[in-house]
Amino acid sequence: MKAMIALLTVTGCTGVITGCATLIPAPEAQISAAKSPPHPDRAKLVVFRIKAFKAGGVKTPVFIDGRLLGYNRSGTFIVSEVSAGNHTISTGISRINFAAQAGQTYYFRQSPKLGWTSEEADLSTVEIASPADGAAHISGAQQAAAMF
Repeated sequence: MKAMIALLTVTGCTGVITGCATLIPAPEAQISAAKSPPHPDRAKLVVFRIKAFKAGGVKTPVFIDGRLLGYNRSGTFIVSEVSAGNHTISTGISRINFAAQAGQTYYFRQSPKLGWTSEEADLSTVEIASPADGAAHISGAQQAAAMF
C-alpha cells in the first residue's frame, strides 16, 4: 500500500511539473515571418493566447470557416493565410465574422474559459486585437502548428 501511495505521489508531482513547464519562445525567424506582410493576394491571420496560469496546459481549438486550423495553449500563436473575402473565425464558444482584405494582417486574442467537465475544458472566446497588441504578444510566444 505504501508503495502504491509513493508511486501515485511521484506520478502526480511529475504531471504537475511537466504541465507547468515553460515554453521556449519561437525563433526570431518565425516571429518575423508572423509579423511580415502576407502574399499580395492573401490576408494573414494571427491567433494568439496570452501566457497565463489559468488553463495554461489546456489546448484550445481555432477554426477558420468551420475547418480546424490548430490548437493554441498558453503563450502560443497560430498563423495562417486566407483568400480575401468573408471569413469566420471561431474558438469554441465565440465566433467572429470578418471581411479579410488582401495584403492585411489580422490579430485575434483567444481566451480560455474553464468548465466543470472535460468537454467544457477546451472552450474559449476570441476577440479582435490591435496590431500593436498582437505583435507584442507573439514576440515572446511559441508558434503552434497550423493544419493548413
